[in-house]
Amino acid sequence: MEKNPINLFQNQVAFSPTLVVVERYLRVARYVVLSLIFGIGLLTLSIYFIFQFQKRSLDTKRQVLYQAVQKDITKEAMLLSLRARVSALKKIMAYQISIAPYIDTTLSIAAPPRLSSFSLGEGNSVHIEVDVDTITEAVSIVQTVIQLANEHKIKNPTMTSIILNKDAKVTLGFTYTVVLQ
Repeated sequence: MEKNPINLFQNQVAFSPTLVVVERYLRVARYVVLSLIFGIGLLTLSIYFIFQFQKRSLDTKRQVLYQAVQKDITKEAMLLSLRARVSALKKIMAYQISIAPYIDTTLSIAAPPRLSSFSLGEGNSVHIEVDVDTITEAVSIVQTVIQLANEHKIKNPTMTSIILNKDAKVTLGFTYTVVLQ
């Protein structure tokens, strides 16, 4: 018996001419769509790499700036502390007075070791105590106080105390107001 194979599948299918044209356009469209997807993928990949490069660049710059800030943080703290101190010094300087006129006036009356005490009071007032060896020196001190009052260097001079010790030493106490010019 002879074997004849029966082929139920056709090797060639008959297509209509419009389907052949449509198939050709579909093949072209398939290549166009495939190249479009490939191009979009390449574009997306390149944009991703650009953004990654920029991110790394910004991260590096951020680290450098952070280190610079960390390095300068102590300087800034010192600067802020110094500014606070300067403002405190300005307040002190605004209320601080020079005691030079008070000392000059007092030294023109009596200088150490005769001058035993010196104190400032309110309203430019000064209280001093002077130790002298003789009554003649005490009179000289009183004349000096009167002379300063006449020259308008002091005003309201008052002798607050006079003490004569057993060894003939005299202690004089004066209160006066210095005239500031």
